[in-house]
Amino acid sequence: MWLVGLYAFLLGTAVLALLSVVMLGRGIRRGFRTTLVFFVPSWLVANVVIAYAVHRTAYTIESHDPFCVSCHLHEKEFGRFHDHQLPVAEDLAGYHARHAKAFTCITCHVGEGVGGRARVLFFAGMDVVTYTGGNFAHDLDGMKHPLTDATCTKCHRPGTVGGFHASPKHTEYTAACLGCHAAHAKADQAFGFIDYHRWPSSMRERCVSCHPALLG
Repeated sequence: MWLVGLYAFLLGTAVLALLSVVMLGRGIRRGFRTTLVFFVPSWLVANVVIAYAVHRTAYTIESHDPFCVSCHLHEKEFGRFHDHQLPVAEDLAGYHARHAKAFTCITCHVGEGVGGRARVLFFAGMDVVTYTGGNFAHDLDGMKHPLTDATCTKCHRPGTVGGFHASPKHTEYTAACLGCHAAHAKADQAFGFIDYHRWPSSMRERCVSCHPALLG
């Protein structure tokens, strides 16, 4: 079902792109100067509108988590993400799904800014080609477009987060948000979903002088 919708969307996008090129070609044949002055500005505006429509349509499709998992195959993570039976969430993504309104995969994985969104759509298109050809890996190490601090700070404004971040003792310690907090790995909610087991030793050494429990 999701694949049918996806391929229909991609086919529609391809048709719009082809029509855009055809219209540009017809405009050029009418005369270069006339095209440059009158047709090209209108053509550019129309393409901006089309690009935005493609973005919004893709976002609407991606807002359905089963669509994402149908290709990305993160069944275990998906189970924890939507598991509301346990008294506490097992990972950070699941915690957000419980406490945030309409929180879905694409809330974080949308790509921040025009450049980030364009990269996500580009890699998504390439992934469709790979998936269609059957030449894809079920388990991947890392992401083609990793999440950045901007993914977190669009909701968690700097200076408004308490706990560790509000303590004067920690002002000299800086790291990427996901350098400490694990989004999908099982971790302790009481400890801020910090998966310190995957930290490099150089990072952990800065903490163990005050927090020896990190040594296990």
